[in-house]
Amino acid sequence: RNTGARGSRLDLKPRISLPMSPGGYFDFKPSVGPRATFYLLSNNPEDRYAERYIYDLKADLTATFVRIFRPSFGRLSAIRHNVRPMVRYLFVPELVQNDLPSFDGVDRIAAANKVTYSVNSLVTGKRTEGEASTYTDYLYLELEQSFDIREATRELTSATDERHPFSDIRGELVIRPVRQFTVRAKGFWDVYDNWFNSYDASIEWVNGRGDHANASYRFVRDTTNYFEANAYARVTRKIDVRYTKRFSFDSDRALETAYGIIYKRQCWTMALNYIRKPEENLLLVTFDLLGLGRVAGVEATMQPF
Repeated sequence: RNTGARGSRLDLKPRISLPMSPGGYFDFKPSVGPRATFYLLSNNPEDRYAERYIYDLKADLTATFVRIFRPSFGRLSAIRHNVRPMVRYLFVPELVQNDLPSFDGVDRIAAANKVTYSVNSLVTGKRTEGEASTYTDYLYLELEQSFDIREATRELTSATDERHPFSDIRGELVIRPVRQFTVRAKGFWDVYDNWFNSYDASIEWVNGRGDHANASYRFVRDTTNYFEANAYARVTRKIDVRYTKRFSFDSDRALETAYGIIYKRQCWTMALNYIRKPEENLLLVTFDLLGLGRVAGVEATMQPF
């Protein structure tokens, strides 16, 4: 780079672990990760060499509970329910690193002393057709949170200062009642303000011939409030159509609306797309030679209307 410290860095981080399964009831995996980082700087003659030595300690404790149900419902021959709780401990000692160059996140390793606990649940169905069987994950749910021991034991700096050792609760949910339809959601819940810091939700549908549609919503507190929808349909063997809509609730306006039609032949395709944005309208004509890529295109810009 042209400014700042320049040089080379060698970062070594082996990990030694000892997986155990006492009695076969749960899994326990302690590990240690020693780390050595060496620097050779090219624009600092007084201090050309720098090094850092640090380590981390981890311990994972997990258990798996499984139950199988055998309903009598059409071709659904079995349902398996897995529940997997986990507890993880992480310790990284505090180390002064201000004397090192700052290239990226590797150069500053934060101290840690925290416990993370989570649980995930998976429901899988087995459908039998003759001698063949297919499996579908109908439901996946995961919840996770951390407790920061350093934060819980630190000294308060003022009369209004408060300790917040609990992290956001991270949740993830996937529902697939049938193969063609999927619902996904992911979010971070603030346990102190009692509302979401961020979350994503989406719905997707797809069929066997290639038609598909999806809609998604994304929210980040004080930053993002955004919706997007897409649809793609095969009208005939040679013609496909597609539609895209992006909308910002923060600015209360559409960011992009796009319509497209695709004409397909055995060795080439042609796409005509009309894209409408707040600052411009575009008409795009593109040609693709299958196996070679895009070789030509025509673009026209029109005044917004």
